[in-house]
Amino acid sequence: MARWKQRQILPCVDKQRSAAIKVKATEALTENALIMATGVSGSHMTVELADADDFTEVGGTLWVCDYAVASGVTAPTAVPWKLITGIDTSASTGVGAPVYLASDGTGTYTLTPTAAKPHIKVGHVVADHATLGAILLNPGDHSGVLGGQVAFSSAATATVTFPDNRFAGRPVVATMNAGSNYIKKAAIATDTLTLTADSSNSDTATYMILG
Repeated sequence: MARWKQRQILPCVDKQRSAAIKVKATEALTENALIMATGVSGSHMTVELADADDFTEVGGTLWVCDYAVASGVTAPTAVPWKLITGIDTSASTGVGAPVYLASDGTGTYTLTPTAAKPHIKVGHVVADHATLGAILLNPGDHSGVLGGQVAFSSAATATVTFPDNRFAGRPVVATMNAGSNYIKKAAIATDTLTLTADSSNSDTATYMILG
C-alpha cells in the first residue's frame, strides 16, 4: 500500500477537490453553477441546478459545480467551495458583500438579487473590481438560511406565498427597510408568510426565516 508523506499533500488553492462528490446530473450542469441533490441513482446523489425561486431546489445543502457536466452523466463535479476570479464585481458594495443565488433557474449567482424573491446567500465578494473581481462561493456555510424582501402596497399587511408548507410555524424575523413604520408580527401559516405593520404603508420589509 502506498504511503503519503505530509509534504506530498498540497494545500487547496481555489477549490477543494479532495472533498469533491461524485454525483449524477439530471440536467445539463454548467461550470460554477450552484447545484442541489434532489434524488438518488444507485449509490450516487442526483443533482440539478439550484433556483432561489423554487424551494424544492434550495431546501437542502448546495454545492458548486466545478466543471460542466452533460445530463445523465455521473462525475465528481460537486465541490463544497470555489474561488471565482477575473469577473466583474463592481455591482457589489465592496469586499465582504454577499453573493446570492439567482432566481432564474440556471443555478447562477448574483450580486443584485430580485427584491421580491427569496435572498439565499451562497458566498461573498473577496475582490471588488470591474474586470479583476473575485468571489468565494461557499454555499454549504449558509444552507438553511432563507430570507427576502416584500413590499407593502398601501396596506398594513404584506404576504409571501411559498410553493408548499415546509416553513409553516418556523420563526421569522422582519424589519422595515425605511420609514417610520415597524413590523408588529411575522408568522408563517401553511404556505404563506404574513407580515403585519403598525399601520398601512408602501414601504418594503426584509425578512429571514430561522431554524
